[in-house]
Amino acid sequence: MNYEEFEKELERVDLSKKEFALMVDMSYASVTNWKQKEALPSWIISWFANYKKARILDQISHSIKPYL
Repeated sequence: MNYEEFEKELERVDLSKKEFALMVDMSYASVTNWKQKEALPSWIISWFANYKKARILDQISHSIKPYL
């Protein structure tokens, strides 16, 4: 994943770079520096996959909560 793809993925999951940085316990500057280095950590792809799954599960949980 390159930095442009990273930015597009952030848009798809409706997160800003600042929100992402907070969620992964990194500084905003570190996240934005990835653009200059043109190298992203390898864990980014799996992080996005897990984040998407967690959001879906949260939505399902919220939907069925009144019936439990």
